Amino acid sequence: MLNTTKTSLPEKGLEFLAAVESGIDQLCQYPESGPVKRGMIRSLVLPPSGRWPYSLHYSIKPAEIRVLAVAHHRRQPFYWLGKRV
Repeated sequence: MLNTTKTSLPEKGLEFLAAVESGIDQLCQYPESGPVKRGMIRSLVLPPSGRWPYSLHYSIKPAEIRVLAVAHHRRQPFYWLGKRV
């Protein structure tokens, strides 16, 4: 799903990538599972809960689910809102 070369990532990186992919799979099955945090932005803690201190921040549109950020819990909330990729 994500465009990376899995052989180039160390073991912990692969585990983190698997957690992100698992979170995205959950969003695809249950888009409204994450609570609304700000405006129309929802948040989902990466599975397994507590293993990774990151959340997926996303929005739901009629034809898509858009992941806006993978954000660390210790950072300023919504610090990523003003950033462009």
